[in-house]
Amino acid sequence: MGGTSGGGYKACAESERIGRFTLELKLPAGDSPGISQITGRVLDGIDPRSVWQELASAEGCQVIIGPTSTCAVACPSGMVCRAGTCAPEPASHGVGTVNVTGLAIPVTMMPLTNKSYYGPIPSGTSFPPFTPGLPIGLQAAGGDYAPFTLTATGIDLLDVPADQPLMLVTKTPNPPLTVRWSAPTRAGSTRMELLMDIAHHGGVAAKLACDLPDTGSGTIPGGLLDTLVGRGTAGFPEITLTRQSVDSTTITPGCVEFGVTLSVAVPLMVDGVISCSDDTQCPATAPTCSGQKCI
Repeated sequence: MGGTSGGGYKACAESERIGRFTLELKLPAGDSPGISQITGRVLDGIDPRSVWQELASAEGCQVIIGPTSTCAVACPSGMVCRAGTCAPEPASHGVGTVNVTGLAIPVTMMPLTNKSYYGPIPSGTSFPPFTPGLPIGLQAAGGDYAPFTLTATGIDLLDVPADQPLMLVTKTPNPPLTVRWSAPTRAGSTRMELLMDIAHHGGVAAKLACDLPDTGSGTIPGGLLDTLVGRGTAGFPEITLTRQSVDSTTITPGCVEFGVTLSVAVPLMVDGVISCSDDTQCPATAPTCSGQKCI
């Protein structure tokens, strides 16, 4: 089983995704130029550790919590807990030579020794290394599976205004939160993922993830913000916006996708949370730095 796909936005369901190739853009920062690179990996089954559970949802957003092991005894190295039983963790497989076209300089990748793929875009290549709106093709020769072809679309660069009020409250109900970003020049081929993480330094209790139309703004329901806050907080909370174009197809073990992505992370204010790296940054009323938060 292999296939050819393309046209529109078509991502794998998280519970079905066994592989992904990503052409990732990183914006210029300071004296560093913009960076583009392609990575990929295909497994022979679903990794249960990558499938988060929905706690609440509304209007394209979900509060999700990490999978909880149902195995009575911790599984040894190389094994994962699947439906209450320790089973071999999914293994990486080569899918043959992978060619990516539609770029200023086409990229050819062979599987590395660990069966993953990596293809840096040569330095000096234009950034982004494609024309926004035009197709970018990925062709896999097949390797352990049948050949497949995926077609994503070149995306516009992303800007997130720094002056917008992005704040959560912890003692009263949150109102809906609207997030703004630069709209794409062409509608329909990209989506916007918003990922809100307010407890990543204290051990992730939960995340809020939104899959929204890429129109330049999106609103997160206040009730979901309250649910997220109720799961705990830590220092340096942030929200990450990811513009992406994605295509997918089905091969023997499951769904594999190809995405063109660009992410921008911006600070998120959480009422009552004072972020810190050590105790010296904390006030007398909350003198200890724990979970990168003054307590």
